Amino acid sequence: STNPGRTDTTSCVSGSEVSPDPETQLVVSVRPGFVEALEEGMEPAVEQANLLRALATRQGRTVAYLQASNDEEVLNAVRDGRADLAVGRLSQRDVSESGLVATAAVTWVEDLVVSTQDGPIVSFEDLEGGTLAMTPEGVRRLRADGSLPAVRGIEEVAPGTPTEDLLRRVASGFRQATVADSAVVASVQRRDAQLRIVGPVAERRPVVWGVRSD
Repeated sequence: STNPGRTDTTSCVSGSEVSPDPETQLVVSVRPGFVEALEEGMEPAVEQANLLRALATRQGRTVAYLQASNDEEVLNAVRDGRADLAVGRLSQRDVSESGLVATAAVTWVEDLVVSTQDGPIVSFEDLEGGTLAMTPEGVRRLRADGSLPAVRGIEEVAPGTPTEDLLRRVASGFRQATVADSAVVASVQRRDAQLRIVGPVAERRPVVWGVRSD
């Protein structure tokens, strides 16, 4: 069957190799794990890819994905002129602090604490005696938003670790818990039931994309 996320109007390039043609390509800087999730047909990557393809088609262009090495590089690539659009699980704060302009909301999500289904963390009270696995950029984002939950310890994983990979580590019991947005959590849950949703760390927020102001 045909993968809904991959068509002859999309391509993927690395940061060191991209030489975009602005007349024919909409170069989209994407978060770590986006291309892999797209190839696996996972939401919300497929939904975002469909929106991007429709946008590029209206402009008479095709989509070229620029795979970023970490979440912050997603934004830097647009700010530096290497990409036209930053696409990730970005908040309005993420985009504005990078010097870019946020689009209208693409969707709305909740940032959730998620733990191993049969693990010891069932509630936020349990989390106070447990550990939370996060990327450094994920920790910075939660602290900036004032939504980092009370926890005994933070286990920092490598920068740029895809959210899907982190959730799978929690599902397997390799990590106790993490924080991820509800759309990505739901996508992983559909493929692996070994996840428990402890609860949201903040109110529902918009997911936006980032563009240059010029």
